Amino acid sequence: MWEMNQPVILDSAARPGKLTLEDLAAIGTLPEELASWLGSCVRGRVNAVVSGGAGSGKTTLLNCLCSLIPPEEKIVAIEDCRELNFTQPHVVRLEVRPHNLAGEGGVTAKDLIASALRLRPERIIVGEVRWEEAWDFLLAVNTGHDGSMTTVHGNSPQEALLRLFYCARAAVAGIPDEAIWQHVRHAVELVIQVERMPDGSRRVVSVCQGVGEEAEPLWAWDGACLRPTGVRPRFEEKLRRSGVSLPEVGA
Repeated sequence: MWEMNQPVILDSAARPGKLTLEDLAAIGTLPEELASWLGSCVRGRVNAVVSGGAGSGKTTLLNCLCSLIPPEEKIVAIEDCRELNFTQPHVVRLEVRPHNLAGEGGVTAKDLIASALRLRPERIIVGEVRWEEAWDFLLAVNTGHDGSMTTVHGNSPQEALLRLFYCARAAVAGIPDEAIWQHVRHAVELVIQVERMPDGSRRVVSVCQGVGEEAEPLWAWDGACLRPTGVRPRFEEKLRRSGVSLPEVGA
């Protein structure tokens, strides 16, 4: 019997993903060097947000990143509808349930993140952060769930950080803005910006690290291709503690 506010837990049998970061590199979505670089970030449990407009390929890129999560880690995936594919054996899938015609029985992404914490996952993957669940996602990431990832609508990494801030602020009252920004600052280590180009192709156009209210470019689009800026990531020490090192790339 369905109970109100009980999460929908789907089967954890995974459908194999069709694309990898190497596949995206082969079709020009991102450079091969960046594919290897991002792989190290995922294995080193860097918290990442994929930002972009509608139809820009955010979910496709998130799928590719998720495929690199080590198989021994427990993952909880939260989605509006099932779009993410996992091949790892320890995956619990939670799905949003809309309210019925009487306005009852609904389960929101905010509810599901709270339920996810009780499942003791190592990583929480949210298909897309849209509203008040942003605050719960930030809290979850900041309480021992490193390597969590999500997508957000934003036309730039800066807009993505602002959207997370405003969505989180909508969920809480009486908390100073600086305290909310502090949670964003600690939770969001990497913002990957994707765009749909005029010819219909999708490309990664920047990779930034969150620095307070700003986004500091680590990889930037120069009008022809994506190149490293030479800025050292602030999470390098975190990677070293995980036994992971970033590949050397030419600036």
